Amino acid sequence: MFLNRFKIPKYVFFIALIGTFLCVFTNELNDNYRAIYLPNQFGMVQTADETSYIVPPKNFINTSEWKDNSNGLTSYFIRPPGYGMIYLACYSILGSNALLGMKQSK
Repeated sequence: MFLNRFKIPKYVFFIALIGTFLCVFTNELNDNYRAIYLPNQFGMVQTADETSYIVPPKNFINTSEWKDNSNGLTSYFIRPPGYGMIYLACYSILGSNALLGMKQSK
């Protein structure tokens, strides 16, 4: 019914399914590699974006202000708050294991 109305070929869904499988497989392969060769990371990759995505929710819990630790007006407007809000929800449920709850690694 959906395919007939918009004239989407059936092979497009097959290609999307294969692409999704390859992406998930590659991600899990990378997680297993990091677990073996970089055991101190506990499955989490540290990035420079943590100050703009992870710090504002932690500051919101402690000080009721959604901002990073920098000075000035830009500390309020670094990144969109979507990821931070998901992190805040996981943090309120899982505490310090919030990042592991967002993406469970092996």
